[in-house]
Amino acid sequence: MSVINTNVNSLIAQRNLGGANKSLNTSMERLSTGLRINRGKDDPAGLIASENLRSEEASLEAAIDNAERADQVMNIAEGGLQEINSLLLEVQSLVTESANDAGLSKEEKEANQLQIDSILETIDRISTSTSFQGTKLLNGTFDFTISGQNSSVDDVQVNAAKLTYGENRDVNVLVTKSAQHAGVLLSLGADKLDLGGLDGGGSPVDAADKSFTFEIAGAKGSKEFTFASGTTLTDMVAAINTYTDVTGLSASLSGSTALSLKSTDFGSSEYVSVKVIDDGEMEANRTNPTTGIYKFSDTNENAASLGLGSNPTDWATNGTYTAGTASGSTTDTAANIAALIYGANTNTAGFEDTTLLADEAAVTAAIGALSNSNTTFKVYDENHNEIVYTVTDTGGTKSFTTTTNTFAADPDVGPEPSSWSNAEGKEPERDTGQDVGAIINGVVATADGNQVTVRTDTLDAEVKLSDDGAQTLDSMQAFTITGGGAQFSLGPSVDITNQATIGIGNVSSRNLGSYDTGYLDELGSSKGNNLVDGNLEQAQKIVDDAINQVSSLRGRIGAFQKNTIGSTINSLSVTLENTSAAESSIRDADFAKETAEMTRSQILSQAAQTVLSTANTSPQSVLSLLG
Repeated sequence: MSVINTNVNSLIAQRNLGGANKSLNTSMERLSTGLRINRGKDDPAGLIASENLRSEEASLEAAIDNAERADQVMNIAEGGLQEINSLLLEVQSLVTESANDAGLSKEEKEANQLQIDSILETIDRISTSTSFQGTKLLNGTFDFTISGQNSSVDDVQVNAAKLTYGENRDVNVLVTKSAQHAGVLLSLGADKLDLGGLDGGGSPVDAADKSFTFEIAGAKGSKEFTFASGTTLTDMVAAINTYTDVTGLSASLSGSTALSLKSTDFGSSEYVSVKVIDDGEMEANRTNPTTGIYKFSDTNENAASLGLGSNPTDWATNGTYTAGTASGSTTDTAANIAALIYGANTNTAGFEDTTLLADEAAVTAAIGALSNSNTTFKVYDENHNEIVYTVTDTGGTKSFTTTTNTFAADPDVGPEPSSWSNAEGKEPERDTGQDVGAIINGVVATADGNQVTVRTDTLDAEVKLSDDGAQTLDSMQAFTITGGGAQFSLGPSVDITNQATIGIGNVSSRNLGSYDTGYLDELGSSKGNNLVDGNLEQAQKIVDDAINQVSSLRGRIGAFQKNTIGSTINSLSVTLENTSAAESSIRDADFAKETAEMTRSQILSQAAQTVLSTANTSPQSVLSLLG
């Protein structure tokens, strides 16, 4: 059919030409921008995904910038601390030099003191001048603030705490195990050391010629002590305490017949060790659970006890005595068995060495407070041979009867032990302390002596309990972190999970040191620990504490930089890389594909134009019908 009003072929050609031109325009736009998605209609779903990814990329890039900025801040703070550390080492050198009292004149000491004063001023200046864009870093601005701390908490060091804006964080410390000193009890059985007695061969010895030597050792070191017979407990305590700084142990009287050795600090790293070096040749050939010479045992407080015992002068064997004889009185007997009966009502017998003349034929029996009943005692010699003493009540007279074995003259005899073992008295006895146990905010804390440490995602803190607080089982200590700390946002989102905080305390001279030893500013002129006429031993302890404090802070900053900031930058960089790759795969144009598409569109456009031209002229053929 031939029509001229509607040129269908032309319309088809026009449509195809328009499609080809549109495709060509799209390809040229993509090639010129490099993007597959330039507007929403290009790929609505892809546009949403790509824009979300672009948002994440922007946040990740900002987080990386924040982390790098945090690293710069920490570099500046650590640089200031490094200089303070160098100054403290110089102070330490000056303190040590000034201790050479005979080798330094007063003028030289005064010159050293001038250097100390200058160094203290420099440390204070560094603590106030170290800053980043006007923010002070070492003057306590970035230290955490604590409230509600009671007397049971000596010190709190908050290294990190995640706090939402305007939020306080409560910290609860529940003591689950009490801290203990290491301790040993040395029991003499008298208020002074008595070394009179028989030697190992049964011969008499002169106490004046004997001495008792033992070594005590603690966490700091050891010291050997020698005491002559007759030395009082008070003198022994004084001698031991002279070397407390050497051994880390202190001595005190325990009643009137014993002294107590204990560590100056609490904790499992503390210990007390006692080793007998020379026992004055007193017999000590067995361990007995209730008495004995140079015997170690545990007390109810988990401390070891070293018992020397006293030297009895009373002996018992077959014989009789009259009821009503005063306790401690003696009566002559004739057997050659050396034993001391005491504590009759508890059915026990004791033994010790004693002075007994070689030609003495008779021995004496100690009369104890016996009840009106028959009583039997079992005692043993060093070969485990048994002898039985029977006390028979016959009205007005009580009789001692020995049975079973006959002993040689002057054997060592004691009560029935629960077990037999060799105990020469030369092996050291050691007792260790115990760390406090605690749960902090539901997390089991790491303990060291009185100090407990918790490290979680939201709290990194060290709490030092007082002696009373560390020993009070099931006690609850509480305080509140009200703010502070250097807070950095190291994640793409602004929330508590992406916060990283570190506490940087004030490192001025009045804050370096500790409550126990003192503070660095006490080394200044006219202060108690100055170099001219002050306590140099205490000054050195203060400097050591200050060096440890600064070194510890530098270590924490270094760990924060390496493990928190550095790891965060690495992690964020990898995440940014993968996010960018994902966004690129959705949004970016594939040039090879788009070039081929553009070439196709160009060919189709040219062909469509040619076809359209032909289609537009085709209706003219109807004119031949009119001719």
